[in-house]
Amino acid sequence: MDHFQHAMLATPANPVMGVKEYQHSVCLGVTKQITSLWLDSKHHNEDWYLGGKDAIKVRHVDVAEQALRKFVLNFEKLYGAANASFNVHLLMHLAAGVHNWGPVGNIHISI
Repeated sequence: MDHFQHAMLATPANPVMGVKEYQHSVCLGVTKQITSLWLDSKHHNEDWYLGGKDAIKVRHVDVAEQALRKFVLNFEKLYGAANASFNVHLLMHLAAGVHNWGPVGNIHISI
């Protein structure tokens, strides 16, 4: 039975469980929802809006920097330093970029 057929057989008494549920609810659902909240201009007056802001609170950048550093260090502990890609490492420098050039939504780099 393929994934679609499995999903179509779901009922409230027999819900779809497992990896596909995670992929849809977390990867496609919550991640997309949060990204939309952060970047959709209709939320421009919210404290957590990131897209196209001209200013950002320093304390928010500092909290984000601490969280990103913790994430990168835990990533290395969980998956090994060899698996911490350059992109994972770059997370350590996002806060400095925001301090220097403003919110990430305002930074555009072309090569």
